[in-house]
Amino acid sequence: MDRGGRERGSRNENVDFSSGRIGPSAVGHPGRRPAMSSVRLVVCGAPPARRIGRLVDIGHARGWEIQVIATPAGIDFMDVERIEAATLFPIRSRDRREAEPRSARADGIIVAPATFNTVCKLASGIADTYALTVLAEAIGDRVPTVVVPFVAPGMAARMPYRRAVRALHAEQVSVLMPDPSGLGPVPVGPLSSTAQDDAAEGFPFHRAADELTRVMAARRPQSYGLHSDCG
Repeated sequence: MDRGGRERGSRNENVDFSSGRIGPSAVGHPGRRPAMSSVRLVVCGAPPARRIGRLVDIGHARGWEIQVIATPAGIDFMDVERIEAATLFPIRSRDRREAEPRSARADGIIVAPATFNTVCKLASGIADTYALTVLAEAIGDRVPTVVVPFVAPGMAARMPYRRAVRALHAEQVSVLMPDPSGLGPVPVGPLSSTAQDDAAEGFPFHRAADELTRVMAARRPQSYGLHSDCG
């Protein structure tokens, strides 16, 4: 059941964030085809969270079933109603109650945008929110995880942040660097189609999806899943 008491999958409307339409003419609805993979999007409180619907669209185009998890700050940036209509899942931001069903097993996770606070806490094993608890267990279970930082240059230069990125890499978490703050070399030559799309979006949503696709394919023979009692 969704927050309005309706059965999940019973809605007739489709949502396409790229077109801005809600209705039968929109495409990419997960209820219209079997999902290839179950993917969680963990969204933190930063400006790109306002456009997380684009990553939902990108995931649906790849056949992913998408469920969004938000930090307490992240949920304030999102159009909750539209995202829930697009994914057919409620946005999760707290531990489930005893009577609520557990989340389905996840094949992969993208954390985007990931703030300084979330990156540092995640690397340190701090699990003081639902989102961080889910991520902490998923990394331990070796669920493919991609982190896409959105961090100001001054904060990205701090040693705690740099240590956190190294620690996450050591646990086989993909952290897409340089971060979207504009650090790093300017590309030489023509941009790839993915880079062009990301430049137009102002955030590397396509690159994040490409990286998760790569990591999931590399780990597919192994057994992993997201099945926390909190989820």
